[in-house]
Amino acid sequence: MLCSIRRFPVQCGIILVMMICTVGCATATHIMIGEKRAPVSPGKVKLYLKPPLKYEVIAIVNVESSGMTDQGEKDLAVAELKQHAGSLGANGVLLKTAGTESSGYVGGGNIAPSGSASFVAAESTYTALSAEAIFVQDE
Repeated sequence: MLCSIRRFPVQCGIILVMMICTVGCATATHIMIGEKRAPVSPGKVKLYLKPPLKYEVIAIVNVESSGMTDQGEKDLAVAELKQHAGSLGANGVLLKTAGTESSGYVGGGNIAPSGSASFVAAESTYTALSAEAIFVQDE
């Protein structure tokens, strides 16, 4: 067994939380700048690194993503960015910032009746993206 819940409850709890977090999750928020449009399928939302010639800004979208691998986090963050922007009617996202941030350490310990002690800690990091949800007019 990976851990004994009776002998090491804190460590088992930490392992469980870490296992759940490795599955991956992403959250998005936005600030409306322009007018919301009819929703666009995420598959039709294009990622831009440079501004297109003619576009309107709909909103600023921020995404935070955590996952099992760095690449998995980034893929999940971009997918969430496109999904959220599309729900606002954007057919493009103009990436402004991308990086990895830390939210501190998660840890816990246990002291056995024999007097021995153990401690488990892990740094919690996530991918953060900020972009403009845009509507690109005929390129």
